[in-house]
This record gives sequence, structure tokens and C-alpha cells, in this order.
Amino acid sequence: MARRLRHICAQVSADLPANTDVVLRANPSVATADSADLLRQLRSGLRKLGLSSDPAPTRDRTPAASAT
Repeated sequence: MARRLRHICAQVSADLPANTDVVLRANPSVATADSADLLRQLRSGLRKLGLSSDPAPTRDRTPAASAT
């Protein structure tokens, strides 16, 4: 678990302002979450705090074809 969190933090560290310290607290659910989800959650939290200029991910939502 710690290794995955370190890897994820390394991915976002370049997006943080200089001299910024971030403390993460891992809840038990981290053990079963996949790395992509953890990265999304971390980036979302950093954006909410104003610590990241990384844009929010866009979702490609294609309307479902209507049945005719």
C-alpha cells in the first residue's frame, strides 16, 4: 500500500507549488482501491485545495443510441 501511494505522489509532485508539503492518511479502503482511482482521488483533492493546476479529467460521454 505504501509503495503505491509513493508512486502516485511522485506523479503529482511536479504539479504542486514549490515548498508545499502534503500529508496523506490512508484509510483501509486504500488496500482494495486500484492505483488509477487513488490517483484520481488525490488529484481531485489537490484541485479542491487549490494546490494543483492539473485540469479535471473530462469524461467522454457518448449518448446512447435510441432504439427505433
